Amino acid sequence: MFTPAATSTSTGSFAAETIRVVADNVQSFSEMNALRKAVAGLHGVRSASVRPEGDGRLTILVVYEGIVPFAVRLNELLTHRSGPGFPAHISVREYELLPVRAAAA
Repeated sequence: MFTPAATSTSTGSFAAETIRVVADNVQSFSEMNALRKAVAGLHGVRSASVRPEGDGRLTILVVYEGIVPFAVRLNELLTHRSGPGFPAHISVREYELLPVRAAAA
């Protein structure tokens, strides 16, 4: 289960942050797209790009620019899974704020 307090380093500032989110149990392209759309629809998300890793694992690179820390937004999304086609069995295994230099590369 995703625990924002234990894994979040997001500052919740207006400066753009690049965040890597790793999800497991993604079983189809439609689930991948549904998850990307759900994350991209969070308030403060400027962009969300998806990279399949194989074996049901998926990495989403998120550019976030908001007041509320991204971990809070992500936890709300995972706690209140709703919407047509939202994949309820997908789990978020990892969440990491990328350094500014790595995000620019």
